[in-house]
Amino acid sequence: MKHGLLALAVCALPIGASGADCSRDAMLVFDGSGSMATLAAEAPFSRRIDDARNALAQSLPRIVPYRRVGLVVYGPGPLGPCENVDVRLMPQVNADLDILAQVSGVEPEGDTPMSQAIDAAVDVLRDRGGGDIVVVTDGRQTCGDACKNTAQYAEQGMVVHVIGFKIDENFERWPGYFAESGGLKREPSRCLSDATDGIFMLTHTVAELTEALQETMGCAVVGRGPTTYRQTRYPV
Repeated sequence: MKHGLLALAVCALPIGASGADCSRDAMLVFDGSGSMATLAAEAPFSRRIDDARNALAQSLPRIVPYRRVGLVVYGPGPLGPCENVDVRLMPQVNADLDILAQVSGVEPEGDTPMSQAIDAAVDVLRDRGGGDIVVVTDGRQTCGDACKNTAQYAEQGMVVHVIGFKIDENFERWPGYFAESGGLKREPSRCLSDATDGIFMLTHTVAELTEALQETMGCAVVGRGPTTYRQTRYPV
């Protein structure tokens, strides 16, 4: 069975099935770390970050007319490896062009300070009565414990959705590295969504990432029928 999967669950969900309240603002937390420069193993051999930009270009126009969305980017920057977190955009309506302009200039670099980036998104949303945080990542936290603040996130009215993009490829390419890192589970950062009643998804293609972004940030008013997602269970 491919990737050593124990099980593959397929579920059909309409866009907005997460019960998203579009009066709540959302922050997109975007992975700009060095691993996002990884090339696909098959044609057209695009980089992960370019595929992620493509998915955003397809999904955001269907989301932003109905919901204010902001942007945090983590990974590249002049600071220390665990300090490069940048709030690029505060939540605003019709933010698609601004978000796309920001991510188009991101060149993958650095480590993965995921929890620090989420903390920055929480700081933005706290005074707005909470909100939804959508994390797009191709790997695990490399700067401390991603799960350490989950209780506080929930208490502050945050819902954290985690969209893993081509995460399983990391384990295929560098199995020894992950084995030496303490036998990490193959579902990094799922604790974030579990503790805050969010959604966790593993995506592998531009189409899957596009649908996942619409599911986590979209509203029922822009639904267009059932959508299929793959949620993958890996060995612990």
